[in-house]
This record gives sequence, C-alpha cells and structure tokens, in this order.
Amino acid sequence: MTGTPAPGEPRPPANVDEALALVARMSACLEAAGRAFRAPPPVPTTCCGRGCAACVWQGYFEALLRWRDDARAVLKCTPCRCLNPLELSQAHA
Repeated sequence: MTGTPAPGEPRPPANVDEALALVARMSACLEAAGRAFRAPPPVPTTCCGRGCAACVWQGYFEALLRWRDDARAVLKCTPCRCLNPLELSQAHA
C-alpha cells in the first residue's frame, strides 16, 4: 500500500476479510440507493506467498480503494445508512 492515510481518512483494508466487508457494505449501499455501479476488482488468485515487493494484494487493495472512492462519488447525492459516519461525511464532502 502507499503510505499512511491522511487524518480523517479511513484506513485501507488490512486483509482480505476487511476488503470483502468493504465491498459488501458499499455494494449494499449502492443497491439500497438504487444506483448501478461497476463490479469491484476481483480478489487475486495468483499470490505466490513470498512477500514480493509488487504483490498482487497490494495492487488489489489499491484498486479497491479507487473503486470505493468512485462508489462514494456515485452516492454523493444519495445518503445511505450503510456507510459509517466518516465515510458518509466524505461521500458528501
């Protein structure tokens, strides 16, 4: 991952379980708001487990953050209880 999140910015997912929870939460919010949106990035299946500098998980988490930010932009005009208060305030910033 790239650096530390700015103050007030939610931290990126630390593992696949957190990533999948983020996808589920954002997808539910988009569905509840009746907003169509592209699918999230697919979960990697090719990690070799050797701790590579450019691990597929790093790319996945970065792509997932872009997907989350784009989803929040789509929801900007459609408040949703699926987002925690910090995410909701940022979606409407």
